[in-house]
Amino acid sequence: MDEKTPDPSSTDTYKGVGFIQPQSGLDMEIPPPQLETVDTAELVKNEQLETIPPKEKVPSKGEKLPLQRAGQVFSKKLAEQAEGLKIIVGATVFFAFVVTFALILSIHQGPPEVLPHGGCSTATPGCSKVCVDTLKKGGNAVDGAIAAMFCIGVVNPHHSGIGGGGFMMIHNHRTLQTTALDFRETAPSSASQKMFVAKPEEAVRGPLSIAVPGEIRGMEEAHKMYGRLPWKDLVMPAVDLAKNGFVISKSFVNTLKTNVDLKNESPEFVKSFTKNGKIPENGEIFRRPKLAYVLETIANEGPDAFYDGIFSPEIVDASDNAISLEDLKNYRAVKRNVLHGNYNGFVVLAPPPPSGGPILLAIMNIMDGYNLSAADQHKPITYHRLVEAFKHVYAMRANLGDPFDSDYTEEIYNVTDHMLSPIMASVIREKINQTYPVSDSDPTSYLPQYYMQPDHGTSHVSVIDTDELMVSSTSTINTWFGSHVLTKNGILLNSEMGDFSSPGQPNFFDIPPSKMNFIKPGKRPQSSVSPAIVHSTLAPCDLRIAIGATNGSKIPTGVAEVLINLLSYKMDLVKAISQPRIHNQLFSNMTEYDQFFSRSIVNGLKAMGHTMVKRSTPMNIVQAVIKDNNNITAFSDFRKGNFSAVY
Repeated sequence: MDEKTPDPSSTDTYKGVGFIQPQSGLDMEIPPPQLETVDTAELVKNEQLETIPPKEKVPSKGEKLPLQRAGQVFSKKLAEQAEGLKIIVGATVFFAFVVTFALILSIHQGPPEVLPHGGCSTATPGCSKVCVDTLKKGGNAVDGAIAAMFCIGVVNPHHSGIGGGGFMMIHNHRTLQTTALDFRETAPSSASQKMFVAKPEEAVRGPLSIAVPGEIRGMEEAHKMYGRLPWKDLVMPAVDLAKNGFVISKSFVNTLKTNVDLKNESPEFVKSFTKNGKIPENGEIFRRPKLAYVLETIANEGPDAFYDGIFSPEIVDASDNAISLEDLKNYRAVKRNVLHGNYNGFVVLAPPPPSGGPILLAIMNIMDGYNLSAADQHKPITYHRLVEAFKHVYAMRANLGDPFDSDYTEEIYNVTDHMLSPIMASVIREKINQTYPVSDSDPTSYLPQYYMQPDHGTSHVSVIDTDELMVSSTSTINTWFGSHVLTKNGILLNSEMGDFSSPGQPNFFDIPPSKMNFIKPGKRPQSSVSPAIVHSTLAPCDLRIAIGATNGSKIPTGVAEVLINLLSYKMDLVKAISQPRIHNQLFSNMTEYDQFFSRSIVNGLKAMGHTMVKRSTPMNIVQAVIKDNNNITAFSDFRKGNFSAVY
């Protein structure tokens, strides 16, 4: 492999700015093999062609007696019947294998429950149950999502928690009112555009990498607008887990083992995430008593204990004063305008920049014009178009950023409108039709102007309740274990400053960093987070979906593929999420695919000029809850364990 081409299956982390950092901490459960579609009639026809004996030579006069000829005919008939029986038996055995495999897969994953009251999907053991328990107590979908988010921060601190931030979509399907909440972290007042130019490694680890956390303010704002249960009731389940213990997850253990060198960590880090200096084993009971104290205080005193109270000074101290008390006091979650897209008769709702919502909607916008159906599911040309759509959209992504930055507000809004326009989709489809065969070696052919810093791991919660309230929320602390910096009471802080771009640091292809994403005090870095709400434009009681994914820049493509599986290929939720997926974000110089992706499609894409690279770890983890009429189904990606719950 060329030394400049990163291997996505590697567990190494690329240190250079602009490289994609593989996420090896995700769990990899046993995935289902990809069964390619087999035309049984064609199979039988081919087998007949191989087994029917060659045509016999017609005997000359007197060469064979009639009885001899009759015997030959009788023998031939027997042979044909035997061959026919062989074909029937073979087809039966093949069918039996497929059915048996499906049963084994169903047992392995566990069939999703379908119940009428409510459903939650997370990728974290126990937290979907916390969510459903909240619904059972009379809480709504927002209450359930908040309780689950607090839980995830305790149980899986390596990718999210109260020291981070994110985005939340809230949709009331009865009134068709939708809210997009932005609680992304912000650059502190001390930040400057060139602060990481000399030492880029400080952007992703250490005190300077910490941006002002937004998660608690975001949950507070959602609770003020929609919450039903008291705030304390939503926090206390997480307090109980932190204080009394929880079963440690495989994801947490694997991330410690593969992404952390304890010799290079602070004493507080080692004490917080190990047992006497040793990495705990999967399945052990683990406690976080300091964090329990923090959460219980927040439960009793409210979010101000974090932003303008007892815990504020220790956050400032942990950041080496890069974050000030005023930064924390002034932080606000922002209610933003909702973006609308359309796909196959459904409306797709997502948050605007600086989220990844425009990326997701632009992909769906382009693919909508191909009018895909189940007949297209196994055609290489379908995936060629999908991959090319990914590449064109990720080129446009570089022109997005936080519209708070007044220098680029109008430009960012214009780019967003352009990405969602039918004219843009039509133009790109025409370009895709002209790019066969393709070359992955020159990303500039997709007209990227700037390069966006890749972002990283996340957590997601999807919830639907019995009152037609739907929530899709994705949060993050950026890289594994964020900044690796904890406050004296065990609050793990984010490394979100690493999601900004810095001047003078071009990427692998010498494409300059995005000026729209340069650091500015109070600004929020560009994100790929794409929580979405989907519902029918014609039938209110038809399929409704709350969906999202984790794993940074690969989030929008994962969500898009699952939505296509649901809305075009008419798969059920389990199959739609469990199908092998594919990804290309233009600057990686490769098309990555899950290890059980169809070989015939992979070979077909290679023939079209795509550089294909097999992944040994999951590219993204998708969580979704759907409601069809009054039936609610929840499913969390088997790649990290199905931890969904309904009641």
